[in-house]
Amino acid sequence: MKKRAVLFICLCANLSHLLAFRTTAFIAYWISVYIYRVTLHPLAKFPGPKLTGATFWYKFYYNLFPHKLRFLWKIEDLYNQYGPIVRINPLHIHIRDPEYLDDIYTSGRRKRNRNDKRSIQALEDRVVDKIDILVDRIAEARQTGETVNLLFAAGTLTIYIISAYTFGKDWNKLGEPD
Repeated sequence: MKKRAVLFICLCANLSHLLAFRTTAFIAYWISVYIYRVTLHPLAKFPGPKLTGATFWYKFYYNLFPHKLRFLWKIEDLYNQYGPIVRINPLHIHIRDPEYLDDIYTSGRRKRNRNDKRSIQALEDRVVDKIDILVDRIAEARQTGETVNLLFAAGTLTIYIISAYTFGKDWNKLGEPD
């Protein structure tokens, strides 16, 4: 009977040591993740509260718990406090300044000068081409008696003009049926 009691005590001691080790390892892991996110992560150089860089709970707090979907307004407060670029969680930054659009949405090979007269004239030709395609599509639909949803047509036109300018790629789907 004494051997069983001793064995049980040893087993409990080993389990408590194992639990303590796992708990310590878990806590040490998350502390190292937080330190990495705040200091060494590529987004660590962007301004914002350290808590937003360390965890996703900041966004969760302002979206759900007491504030009920107020995180968008909190981002506005962060802009006022930190400037036009703010880190809003460990993986994302939020940018309010339109001057960064070309840096973000163009490839490294090609930069645009949005104020250059030639680039605006080149864009004008693309816009006119897209409008011509849409007008031809509407005329074709009129001849066949087909209805065209102008809300979708205008939205599609806008998307293709913006994507052709921003990404330099044209999918040529404007003339296709719905």
